Amino acid sequence: MHRRPSSRRRGLLPSGATASLATVATVVMALCAAGSASAGPTRLTSTATTVAPATVAPATVVPAAAGIVGSIRPERLYDSRTDTPLNPGEDRSVCDNTPSVPNDAAALVVNLTAVSPTAAGYLTASALSDDAPPVVSTLNFTPGTTTSNLAIVPLGLVGCIQVHNGSTGKTHVLVDVQGYLSAGPATVNGSTQTIYPSRILDTRTKRVAIPAHSSLDVQVAGAGGLPPTNVAAAWLNLTVTGNARAGYLTAYPTGTTQPLAANLNFGAGETRAAGTLAKVGLNGRVTVYNGSSAPAHLVVDAQGFVRSGSGASALAGVTPVAPTRLVDTRTSEPVAPGTPLTVGLNSATRPTNSAAAVVAVTATDATAPGYLRVSSSQVGDNSTSMVNFVPGRATTNLVVARTIQDLVIANGSSQAVHVVVDVVGWVNPERAISGTVTSTQGAPLNKSPVYGSTGTSPLLAYSGADGRYSASLPPSATSTLVCAGSPIVNSMPTYDYASDCYGSWSNPDRVTLRLGESATGVDVALQPAGVLRGTATDTSGGKLTSGQVWIYRLDTTRIFRTTISDGTWFLRGVPAGQNYLSLAGPGSALATPFGLAREWYPDVQPGPITTAALMRDAGAEALDVTAGATTTTDLVAEPLARLSGTLSNPDGTPVTAQTGIRLRRPNGSVWVDSSSSVESPATWARFAHPGATTACAYRRLAEPQVCWKGNVPPDEATPITLAPGEDRTGIAITLP
Repeated sequence: MHRRPSSRRRGLLPSGATASLATVATVVMALCAAGSASAGPTRLTSTATTVAPATVAPATVVPAAAGIVGSIRPERLYDSRTDTPLNPGEDRSVCDNTPSVPNDAAALVVNLTAVSPTAAGYLTASALSDDAPPVVSTLNFTPGTTTSNLAIVPLGLVGCIQVHNGSTGKTHVLVDVQGYLSAGPATVNGSTQTIYPSRILDTRTKRVAIPAHSSLDVQVAGAGGLPPTNVAAAWLNLTVTGNARAGYLTAYPTGTTQPLAANLNFGAGETRAAGTLAKVGLNGRVTVYNGSSAPAHLVVDAQGFVRSGSGASALAGVTPVAPTRLVDTRTSEPVAPGTPLTVGLNSATRPTNSAAAVVAVTATDATAPGYLRVSSSQVGDNSTSMVNFVPGRATTNLVVARTIQDLVIANGSSQAVHVVVDVVGWVNPERAISGTVTSTQGAPLNKSPVYGSTGTSPLLAYSGADGRYSASLPPSATSTLVCAGSPIVNSMPTYDYASDCYGSWSNPDRVTLRLGESATGVDVALQPAGVLRGTATDTSGGKLTSGQVWIYRLDTTRIFRTTISDGTWFLRGVPAGQNYLSLAGPGSALATPFGLAREWYPDVQPGPITTAALMRDAGAEALDVTAGATTTTDLVAEPLARLSGTLSNPDGTPVTAQTGIRLRRPNGSVWVDSSSSVESPATWARFAHPGATTACAYRRLAEPQVCWKGNVPPDEATPITLAPGEDRTGIAITLP
């Protein structure tokens, strides 16, 4: 391979030589993922050494806040159908053994289901203790039905909850876990704290029901053990009773416009409960609207609250919103069995990279009994039912649905059913990173894209004018590599700097974070860069139709690659300084039996393991790249030749064990590999560069080599001069 180097200021690239930001992101993350090192959970350090003048300090992990929500794919914790039903008045303990819930969790987010009760009644879920269950209901049911409701239940003695059957009959019980709360008091914006379940309103004690199509303001802050201030929302259980006609309840912040949404649907004469996340409004109150044509009594039980405060909402905390309708299939087609409904979560209220949606899901206009399952489009269906329904009655349940993109709702009935979904809150992003993007000289870089190995959307953020960036991570990203690219101008990369990673490109440090943690000081320093380009031909002047140009550096194990197209090649964002070139896999229309030679510049036969140091020591010459300039190099590929011969033992028998072959050129470059010699007599064949080459063999790498001609040591070997395309045979070597 030959070249004719020259330098000039960077000009226009060849036609078709542009790269979109998406392409850059793909390349950045593909190369960044090639080498990684894990970092500890509390301190992140860089282990790579470079020649860059800037020193990047290690990042630091900021601990998680208390009272955050870990959303999980729903898992069944308990099913009494594999045991015995709960007897009237029985308290049954259910201990957490869910693999996705950590041992230090303070509470569970559970979906509680009563199956086939023999009499009307209620269930109460609470922390396992030596005390009597609290005087509240979690779930109300009627005989022969299957009824579900969501609750946040503190974990009590030995990590268990208890379920009380407040019925005169028996009932089976299912407990499905949708998430958990971390331990500790809620002290920051967005964190959740459970309280001892308490009743904050029962209109039956005042004998004044909510009139038809009317509303009632419920004092939440300061009631039933909830603090009087700094309450953003409350986890409530709403129960309707004493109603003569069917209808629905809508809970929303006092002082705001009533939304088009429903938190609870009920039938005539039915006592029914539904959990909700209710954002508080004016004076710490929540307004409840009775959407029935008859009065209805309301019972409100509090299970916990979401704290409000200054500053950003906590990672994995909760952002409550006024109920907002996401979908209502009654305006289109019902959800048929076997045809899941995809619900887009593109609400303007959703935080970027939200981990879960808190949604009220309603099944209505059913013609056959069944259930709904709610899952993430990235995960697929799950094994637990969320909403159980029967014909002639609308049924609503609250779901904390972990999701990355959309929700998928599957109909587990034999007939179609209409579905309504209202969002009442979001679980915040679970992890975040921040840092700066600078040059290796310490200058801040503006509008540099920052990427992470976080799935389908690797772009995390852009740096600001001060070089700083911050980004949340998608829910699936418990750890990530962090890399940055050259600044963007007019929607295109400038390539004035070479992309690099936190730690180093060759050995990037993986940022590993637990739920609710963030890492600060995840800094990336970029080296100034230039452009390499040129032509690629064979010795007859024909354009190369295939092949790549690989570029190596002494200061990193990172390899820059570009593909040859129609006899030309170019590569942008090459770090300034010394670079070593390798031509790999060249091809052209040149009529040779063995193709073209892969080699290092200039005319150096490559070894099996390539580094810049090996290339330098073998006689390769470095090519200087100037920052902000284009360096042109024209490459010429030579036709390969071939050497072949035999291997024998001293007694003349063929060698049958694995044997090494070493080809050496006068400039010091060596090709070493192994050959399994199983033919009789044992034969070997290797492609070689034109010119002088010595051929040697050895039984094991540490044993002496013998070479052609005359089975002599390497320093006495006779070179074999090969012409381009020559097939030289008869190279016989006898091993000692």
